[in-house]
Amino acid sequence: MKNNALYILTFAISITLLSCKKDKSFDIVNSEFKAVSITKDRALSFYGNKGSSITDSKTIQDFIKDINMFNLDTDIDSKPRGEIIKFISADSAYFYNSEKTVYLKCAFKRDGNTIFFYETIYNYIRKDANTEKLYNDIVKYQPKILKSLALPTAGGLMYVETRENTMVGSINDQELKLYRFAFKLNKVLGNSGWQNVTGLPFNQFNESFLQSLGDKDMLAIQPYTFNFKN
Repeated sequence: MKNNALYILTFAISITLLSCKKDKSFDIVNSEFKAVSITKDRALSFYGNKGSSITDSKTIQDFIKDINMFNLDTDIDSKPRGEIIKFISADSAYFYNSEKTVYLKCAFKRDGNTIFFYETIYNYIRKDANTEKLYNDIVKYQPKILKSLALPTAGGLMYVETRENTMVGSINDQELKLYRFAFKLNKVLGNSGWQNVTGLPFNQFNESFLQSLGDKDMLAIQPYTFNFKN
């Protein structure tokens, strides 16, 4: 009887300690995460009218050929080279390159295991209006315009902006993941002809964008995860 009581007490204490350990949130300040790999989240997706899937391999390869950003996980020039993310306070982080030089300072916010980094870009020259809109619409977390200045030029107004870009990922005490995707879009814009837009944003793809694709439009999407270890 005593042995049974002792076993039950020991088991209860073990469960309590395990629960405390699981629920305890790690202290993010001064923690460092080092880049270790890039992985494809899934196979490349290729879309046509209203997001209909295109599977013809020749059509896909002709569309993305010679574009290295669709092969980040195998391209040696794209492999992680010791980049580090260091959390210097409860709401700010530094991104270091392989030479241990800070190349990016970001604010951040955590929502459970999801983490958002906010990069402020100064003196951003706005691209062609059509290209800019397509680039912004294709990402899930759109840039926020903090300040905009219109400057007259011979070709019309040029907009110089201060904007905030959002990067998104997930984090726990062992690893941090940043989400990124490569895309190439060919889109017909009324009488303006074709618009060709490519990009590699640290963001997630906005699935609702698929509904804007017309019968002659084509879109290739390749999601990646950049993996960091603590």
